[in-house]
Amino acid sequence: MKAYSQDSREHVLQAVDSGYPRVEIVRLFGISLSTLKRYVKQRREEGHVRPKAIPGRPPKKRTQVEAGVLPYL
Repeated sequence: MKAYSQDSREHVLQAVDSGYPRVEIVRLFGISLSTLKRYVKQRREEGHVRPKAIPGRPPKKRTQVEAGVLPYL
């Protein structure tokens, strides 16, 4: 699953700072309560809410497959 954009994360936190109830923020932005809590915690501990890098090694086959398919596109 792709991460939410930086812009949407900042909008969520602006709503928190404005004093909106968390239940209303969750419903308004279509996120889970745990996501909201994670954003607040990350901003408090790290000072930002940038998405974290996807763990693991990059796939090896992808470059070979793309090289073979691109000439046909």
